[in-house]
Amino acid sequence: MRARGAFLVSAKLRKGKVCKVQIVSEKGRPCTGQNPWPGKAVQLVRNGQAAETLTGERVTFSTAVNETIELRP
Repeated sequence: MRARGAFLVSAKLRKGKVCKVQIVSEKGRPCTGQNPWPGKAVQLVRNGQAAETLTGERVTFSTAVNETIELRP
């Protein structure tokens, strides 16, 4: 789906639970969203490379134009 800020967002479910979220940033703007794994850290993978780990109920991170970011528990 498309999200405000020029993002394309998709998610993968396994046994009814989110196991991965993929975001493609079309404009390179900051991205803020709800942590899909309450109480757990979120691992960011940027263009296939492990990156930072975020915590909290809502997470915010920078993006680059045409960057693909995966969020994993």
